[in-house]
Amino acid sequence: LFPLSGIESVEVVHGAGSSWHGSNSAAGVINMKLLSNGGPSIGANLELGAFGTRSGALVASLGSGNKRGVVSLSRNVSNGNFRFLNKTVFPESYAHRRNADLTATYVLAKINLDWALSSSVGVAFTDADRGLPGVAPGGVSSERQSDRLFNIWTKQRFSTGALDHKFVTSF
Repeated sequence: LFPLSGIESVEVVHGAGSSWHGSNSAAGVINMKLLSNGGPSIGANLELGAFGTRSGALVASLGSGNKRGVVSLSRNVSNGNFRFLNKTVFPESYAHRRNADLTATYVLAKINLDWALSSSVGVAFTDADRGLPGVAPGGVSSERQSDRLFNIWTKQRFSTGALDHKFVTSF
């Protein structure tokens, strides 16, 4: 779960891609390219939507030359409650869906160091809490789901003549 504000593009490769992405890519690969900075910049995004949805993102790109970095922060909040026509009862009546809220915070950072060995370090953190409203229109579930995810990865790339070597490590 990465913040969309920190993603530049998404590539989908169907079928085996083991020659480029390794032996675990038998069915295909989804490659999310993170933002790469073209110089110092700051961007912000605010959104409002249905069901009390509010979200905001801040992206900062720092550095230049052989030392660069990108930081993306994102927060999403939604109460998720909405009115619907319950056709499972007679006579039909309107009801409210409860416990369908969401609160999520995403942080993504990437640092690039380009000297003789090109390397990058990335960190991603997700903290999300959501209600699980259940399937019964009249019933209200109090079930909750919390996700906390922390990833660190490194990538090194160097060239030896005509060959380009790439190593990726994830923790």
